[in-house]
Order: sequence, then structure tokens, then C-alpha cells
Amino acid sequence: MERDPDQPSASASAWKRVGPMTWVPELSVRPGDPWAHRKGEPRPFAALWAVYLMASALLTIFALRSIGVPTTQQFVFACRCMLVMTSFGLAVLWPMVRLSQVFPARGPRSLLADMVVLMLPVQALLWPMPLLTHWRLEVVAGLALLLFSWMVLASGVLLLAYARAGRGAMPGQTSVAGRARWMLLVIAMAAGPGLLGALGPAPLNEGGVARVLLLCSPVGGVFALTGAPNGLSPVMTSVEWLMAGLPALVGGALWVLALGVLARPEGAGTQSPLVDGAATVASPR
Repeated sequence: MERDPDQPSASASAWKRVGPMTWVPELSVRPGDPWAHRKGEPRPFAALWAVYLMASALLTIFALRSIGVPTTQQFVFACRCMLVMTSFGLAVLWPMVRLSQVFPARGPRSLLADMVVLMLPVQALLWPMPLLTHWRLEVVAGLALLLFSWMVLASGVLLLAYARAGRGAMPGQTSVAGRARWMLLVIAMAAGPGLLGALGPAPLNEGGVARVLLLCSPVGGVFALTGAPNGLSPVMTSVEWLMAGLPALVGGALWVLALGVLARPEGAGTQSPLVDGAATVASPR
């Protein structure tokens, strides 16, 4: 019987338990193991994400202590920078990491675990920010929706990549060139509208059109939702609520499409998701 690729190769008795934590055995695995980089997932990914968020906070919010007593405007700028780095991690760095690895055999389960790992610490960082910035709770809720929506959209692209590669609809997608095309799609969705709104020709960079384009970007959306004239606090409008949740709707549609691909019966010669452009494994059917 073929071993479940989502499970470690060692038996449960070989696992090392220290208090509430269980350590995965055989981290130095046999040569050529295609699942070596996924041992213990999603715990290694959770550790890397925590380190990334900690470094982002040290470079932004906590760095203000070095310049004396910060003002509210300085805290607003630092929190914006923190949210920009967070949104970049959710919308770009996460897909880049997963597209650089061997695709999991159970894509939906793997992505749902990633989403929990990603969003829980982000919420813990986001909701205390009004204590520093005096943002209204509705603005924080809008930011939470924006970050969650872009995470859903990125997960939809990843699941579609997993499904198309695993079902053989696009065999080249497991090659380096195929993965690069998926990554270019992720970057285009995340950066394209924001660049048009900020640098595009008139009338794209003028008036309300520019603001809508900024809201279609994870980085631009952070500045659009938290921006306000001097002396005023930002507020959420109906358009901003709609644009903050729009990526989640698109991501949900991609999930439905990808699950439909996964639900199709496998044909003979279907490419395995374990393949990384090196060989093709025939389906047991």
C-alpha cells in the first residue's frame, strides 16, 4: 500500500513528546525524499510566519522607540507599514513558498491549515492597533476583511494550481516554468491594480477611479482604508466594504472551480502531484 504523503514516515511511537509539544522524528530524512521539506507541516511554516511577523513588528512599530516619544501620526505610519508587510506576506510570499515546494496530495486540507496558521497571529496583531492609532473599530474590521480576502484569493490560486497539476489538465504546471506562470498570476493580481491607480495615466490616476484601483490591491488597500485628511479619522464607506470583500468572492469562485477539477474522475496516465517536472507517474486506475 502506498504511504500517505501527508503523514510522516516514522511510527507514532518514535515521536518525541515534550509536555504539550510533539516533535517530528527523522528531520534528517533519507536522500531523495520528495516530502522532506513538508515534515511536520504546518508547524515549520507557522514558525517561519511568526518570525516574519516578529521581524516586521521590530522594524516598524517597535522601531519608533529609538526616536524618542512617538506621536499618534508616527504610530499610524508604523502600523501602516506593519500591515503592508503583513498583506505582502499573505498575498505574495505565502503563494511563493508553496509554489516552490512539491504540491501536497491533499490540497484543500493543506491550504485550510495554512490559512488558520496565517490568520490567527495577524488578528492578534491587528485588533490592538486602535490603542496606538485611535482608528475606529470599523476601520480595523475593514482591514481584517481586506487581509482575509486576499488570503482567500491567494489560496484559491494555489488550490487551482494543485488541482490542474494533480489531474493532468496542464502537465507543465509542475515544471519550473509552470510554477513561474502561476506566481506571475499572483503578482499581477496583487500589484497590477495598485500600480495602475498610483502610476497609471489619467484618468486612471485621478479621482475616485484611482481609489478603487488602490482598493483592488492588498498594499494599496491598507493605505486607502486608513487614509484621511489631517485632523480627521478614517471611516469605512459602502464602496470600501465591497472592495475589501471582493477578493474573497473571487477566491471562493476559484475554490469552487478547483474542487470541481479535483472531483472529476482520474483518467489513465494522470500526472501525480508528487512530480516536480522530473517524471510522470501513471495513475493506478
